[in-house]
Amino acid sequence: MPIKEFKRADRVAELFQIELASFIKREIADPRLQNLTITSIKVSDDLGHAKIYFTLLESTPELLRDVMKGLKHASGFFRSHLAKVSQLRKVPTLAFYYDDMTDRALKMTHLIEQSVLEDKQYTVED
Repeated sequence: MPIKEFKRADRVAELFQIELASFIKREIADPRLQNLTITSIKVSDDLGHAKIYFTLLESTPELLRDVMKGLKHASGFFRSHLAKVSQLRKVPTLAFYYDDMTDRALKMTHLIEQSVLEDKQYTVED
């Protein structure tokens, strides 16, 4: 069985995810970023851009707006840290995106539970 090779961009993305997650927990004092979880990072093949996906424990439009401002404000700080730990000549530009997968999963779970309850009511009435 051949060993699967990973692209350099994938390895850089994995390193960035580990480093950013621990850096935010350890070093960032901004209260806007305290309930933030990095869910994934995608780095372009030329290592010029990194898309950072995150989720929040509680998500309201106002809170999300504040978190995005905090991330934008701290992005230079993040890049300088990533430059130190990655030893890349040029650190990718960072772009932050809210990952709404958790929200969508919760909505789907709620819809399924609601459907099951309706089915139970329908079968009891028969």
